[in-house]
Amino acid sequence: MTYDAALRGCIEKDPNRVANALDMLQDSLRPEAGPELARALSEVYARCRQQIQAGDFEEPIRTLQELRDTWVKIKKQSAIQPPDSAD
Repeated sequence: MTYDAALRGCIEKDPNRVANALDMLQDSLRPEAGPELARALSEVYARCRQQIQAGDFEEPIRTLQELRDTWVKIKKQSAIQPPDSAD
């Protein structure tokens, strides 16, 4: 899961790894399926990127973990797949 890659990057304080994962998450957004959700997630990913660039890895960990946990819960409750679930 791409969220796992982003979280690993945060834990390892590897801004390039986090940025790559955030790029993949951003690219997986489907505004045509849910414009408001896509816009909100895009803003969250942008905020995480800004925090990482500023050297703050703790807040992005909390944010990305919450998003990951939510996707896992949704996946268990329905047939919806999280972004890049092939990992």
